[in-house]
Amino acid sequence: MKRVTLSIAMTVLLGLGAMSVAGAQGPGRGQGQGPGRGPDGGGGRGAMMMLRGLDLTESQQEQIRAIREAQPAPAAGTAEGGLHRQLQAELLADVPDMQKLADLQARIAEAQSARLAHLVTVQQQIAQVLTAEQRATLRERLAQTPDQTRQGRPAGRRPAPRN
Repeated sequence: MKRVTLSIAMTVLLGLGAMSVAGAQGPGRGQGQGPGRGPDGGGGRGAMMMLRGLDLTESQQEQIRAIREAQPAPAAGTAEGGLHRQLQAELLADVPDMQKLADLQARIAEAQSARLAHLVTVQQQIAQVLTAEQRATLRERLAQTPDQTRQGRPAGRRPAPRN
């Protein structure tokens, strides 16, 4: 009885964790978009959106482009998506393999950690290209931005599936 209860609790917790992580991620790269391009490439979509309206000089734009191209984003979209699918499949198994669940969870966390480390590195380099005034403007924008994801949804929440 204890083992069944533990299995159910672990399944629910891992499932909720996987869904919240998946909900917090943006969509993967589209076809034909390589490193440093597209919504996820080289520094994150949000970082690039924040730079709009800063009146970057041509030199700054070139430096930022070079930083993004020199630091290609880790290929997370397809591989990580596959790991999430494997996790969901194992969670829905008649008898989930707890060791496999733990392994998948660790592999997903490792992929997410690599993406975050890349994002921090690129954003640090980009911040050094900006003037003190431009960084101050970005800090003001950041303070005024609500802690929500796109489409005004609270962080970690996904829209209801459409049938």
